[in-house]
Amino acid sequence: MAKESQRNRFFEIFFLVLVVAVSVVFLRLLEPFFISLILAALAARIFWAPFSRLKKLFRNQAPPAALLTVLILTVVVILPLGLLGAAAYAELSTAYLELSERYEELRGEHSLLEMLRDLPVVGSSLEELDPEALVESSEEFLRGLGDLALNAFRTSFLGLAGGVAQTILMLLLVFFFLLDGPAFIDGIKKLLPLADEDFDRITNEAVRTAGATLRSTVVIGLGEGVFGTILFLSFGLPAPFLWGMIMVVFSMVPLVGTNFILVPASIILVVSGRPLSGLLMLGISLAVVSFSQNLVKPMLLGDSSGMHPALVLLATLGGIAWLGLVGFILGPVIASLFMVVWRLFSRYYTGADEFSGST
Repeated sequence: MAKESQRNRFFEIFFLVLVVAVSVVFLRLLEPFFISLILAALAARIFWAPFSRLKKLFRNQAPPAALLTVLILTVVVILPLGLLGAAAYAELSTAYLELSERYEELRGEHSLLEMLRDLPVVGSSLEELDPEALVESSEEFLRGLGDLALNAFRTSFLGLAGGVAQTILMLLLVFFFLLDGPAFIDGIKKLLPLADEDFDRITNEAVRTAGATLRSTVVIGLGEGVFGTILFLSFGLPAPFLWGMIMVVFSMVPLVGTNFILVPASIILVVSGRPLSGLLMLGISLAVVSFSQNLVKPMLLGDSSGMHPALVLLATLGGIAWLGLVGFILGPVIASLFMVVWRLFSRYYTGADEFSGST
């Protein structure tokens, strides 16, 4: 009996080691495609409602409905984002090279500090500042900010062929997820050592939290970014696509949003001798962004509880630094999954009856 127990124990340990080893190898095999898999799953979930309506139009024929949904996704989302991102990357690269070439010139006697000292009110308050320390600190900050932005764009657009291949793979995965989404979910349920109730709670909570977060960040962010780009183009300001991408990130700051960029740009227009253009741009930006932040964003969120704006901002910036521009979407999603899993952990080990709650 003891030998039989030892034998069973040996086979249990061996089987556990085998499962872990095969799983590690399998995950390593899929590692280059993790981002495409996650993006495809998100896109399939977001476009599931249009797919269902198209499926009814095609008399419950899933393949043509899925194909048309993928085409709509490509035309409405993929192509515009790709073109805007490429334009912003070109502007950033050009600006980065120009600043690098003119580095010594910008440090010369006509530096920003010297120009500020010539101003009537501001100049007197700058007399006690150490020029070299201020210049070095400013240069270090701007260099770090520029490197972060350039690396984020490089991560997203490094290798045109690779990016196109990943995009095509993602679209193919969206097609298959739309066709066999329920079957995939049932298969995952059977594989995971979780009760169906817990799996459904995790997925439902993740979809609810991620959906609320994405509606308040991606929709508002892209809307304000496009609006800011149009303003920059209309008033002849430089690098409109680059600043538009930056404004997408700043749109996550509550109440203020992209006015962090638009208001200083308006002031620059006024100071540079275009007061009417600057005041007009200031009025338009304050009106539109205030409407977006105070009315549109609460309407998109509705009763669903997204994450705290501070956590969304940190998750988005961390996602961009880690994954490039795609981290703008994946960062908040990963953070929302983190919150959901820890809620479930808390429910297990504290005996809490309620799973849902504010984040």
